[in-house]
Amino acid sequence: MIFVNKVGMGRMFINEDKAGIIRNIKVFALDMDGTVYLDESWIDGAREFLERIEESGRSYVFLTNNSSKNPQNYVKKLHRMGLDVGEGKIITSGQATIFYLQRNYPGKRVFLLYKLN
Repeated sequence: MIFVNKVGMGRMFINEDKAGIIRNIKVFALDMDGTVYLDESWIDGAREFLERIEESGRSYVFLTNNSSKNPQNYVKKLHRMGLDVGEGKIITSGQATIFYLQRNYPGKRVFLLYKLN
């Protein structure tokens, strides 16, 4: 598999997966802002990469460390950008924290502090 990365000033670099590592990945966990898109614009090649993942019968999920938004916010944003995904494709840092606490501290109480705006 060959990946083409555009790098400023019209230069292109090609990354080849000579060891075949990517071929064995069944699910890709992808960061969102700054990796797949910036603001509401796709990073060059990101949409094509997602399409190739799906065409190969594999899948992907999006990860985000932004705990101020829930999965529904990201589903709506991606829809505005032309990609329809379900909430199951979005994993937020808040969800990861909940999973961790449930798994490692079942039945314990949590005292949550947060800042508005």
